[in-house]
Amino acid sequence: SSGINAEYGDEVVGHVIAPFFPTKREEGWWVVIGDTKSNTLTSIKRITLYQKATVKLEFMAPEPGPHDYTLFFMCDSYMGCDQEYGFKLSVNEGVESSDSSSGED
Repeated sequence: SSGINAEYGDEVVGHVIAPFFPTKREEGWWVVIGDTKSNTLTSIKRITLYQKATVKLEFMAPEPGPHDYTLFFMCDSYMGCDQEYGFKLSVNEGVESSDSSSGED
């Protein structure tokens, strides 16, 4: 799993300005981890960001070795707010643990 901190800034967050939407709508954000080379999504979560938020994204660890991912922040209410950040993830070989509490004598 991976933790991500998101902060809105100094602006006050309220309802979306959408005069043709039938009800009041909260601004929503999609936090996505994807691999742009293979065109796959690794993890996705929708959040409502009022001022600050910490998001925990869980996903299966890929094969051991270096991996390039992109973290996307996508707003579902306004155009032009989306952001993306590239990051590298290095996965090490797993270590087998000896289970000494197996209960066998």
